[in-house]
Order: sequence, then C-alpha cells, then structure tokens
Amino acid sequence: MDEQDTHLGWCKRRAIDALQRGTIHDAFRKFVADMEEHPDTRDHSGIEEGKRLLYGGGTVTERSMEQFINALA
Repeated sequence: MDEQDTHLGWCKRRAIDALQRGTIHDAFRKFVADMEEHPDTRDHSGIEEGKRLLYGGGTVTERSMEQFINALA
C-alpha cells in the first residue's frame, strides 16, 4: 500500500466517523480538509465528485454519502 492509499483510507475513516456523529455536510467538509492536507490526495477527483453529489441539487442521504466515501479509490 502506498502513501496515497494510506492517507485516503485515513480520510475515509475520519469522514465516516464524522458522518455518524454529525451531518452529511460536516462529514464532507472534514473529508475535504483532511484530503487537502496531504500532497498526494489534495487533487483527488473525489473532492470534486463529492461537491457535485452534495451541492448538485440531488437528494443525498447519510447512506448515499457513506457509500460514496467508501467507494473512493
């Protein structure tokens, strides 16, 4: 496992934890902040994909956000 995969996994775990304790928006903000901290993940496509999912006008549930986060590679 390389450093990018390790950091991505850490970000995903923290976002899921935040999702279970807060709101969908809080969890995504934490995910983006964590991703942007590391040079190997700051330009990850999941950041923009998540913004489109969350702010694109569709219905986003806790479950759909969790599925999105877990599917990121």
